Amino acid sequence: MGQCSEAHHDEYVLSLARECPFPEWLLLELPSGEWAAFWSQGFEGEHATAIWEGDYAVCSFVHADRFEVLRHMEKHRIK
Repeated sequence: MGQCSEAHHDEYVLSLARECPFPEWLLLELPSGEWAAFWSQGFEGEHATAIWEGDYAVCSFVHADRFEVLRHMEKHRIK
């Protein structure tokens, strides 16, 4: 496993998080105006740091439409 992210990186990601009905996901409202599906487990490595640096490739799905992101989350739920 990679390095842990710094606490302020985690805090930044959490500041982007919006209400989400799926506990395994974080719904992020990105500064670009897009939305992203981010696994809650992403804090265990360098993923929060990547988000802080503006690298959204660590997100599972990025889209301009919030509802498209929510559909992606629902389709890829952990049951």
